[in-house]
Amino acid sequence: MENAEKGMKDIVLSDGYEVVKTAEDGSFNLKKNDKARFLFVRVSAGYKASGTHYIKIDPKLENYDFGLIQDEKQEADKLRFIQITDTETPLYGEWIDNIRKFSQQQNATLIMHTGDICYEPGMQFHARQVNTELMGVPTYYTVGNHDLVKGEYGEKLFEDLFGPVYYSFEAGPAHFVVTPMPGGDYAPSYSQDQVIAWLKKISL
Repeated sequence: MENAEKGMKDIVLSDGYEVVKTAEDGSFNLKKNDKARFLFVRVSAGYKASGTHYIKIDPKLENYDFGLIQDEKQEADKLRFIQITDTETPLYGEWIDNIRKFSQQQNATLIMHTGDICYEPGMQFHARQVNTELMGVPTYYTVGNHDLVKGEYGEKLFEDLFGPVYYSFEAGPAHFVVTPMPGGDYAPSYSQDQVIAWLKKISL
């Protein structure tokens, strides 16, 4: 964290296997897991991530710091958000501008894309053109069956572009818990048992 930033207590973090909370000063201790590829934060209600909600685990990194800033759009008792799905295109279209404008008009807190982005060209395009910075609100992705593509493992490209395939975050009165497709065009590296084991811990 930057020198002027203060640590926050009871922020939930996970590596996809274990789940921990931060101490009074914002610090946390998570045992190393060679299978884990990301560390991700459960963004708390009333806040949004100043960067990404995840950091790729790297042995060269000494610290993993997440920035959370207050989100003035969020309300404690209601939530406006936009869900899009099965966009399945690598081409820019008017629909993107329409979603951005509608988001502004409705004072939406976030955009959630629930999968089938689709295939490598579509995923590369969405990462460039349908993201938090360009849409103006936090934009989250889930992996669809057609987003498990050829590579080292099925979700590798998704991870490279959008981060972990399962995670959670809060917004207003809601707690979103994102889980991945159990299978798709190519086999993923995760298993249903692995995701279920994490689910049992994420309610911490």
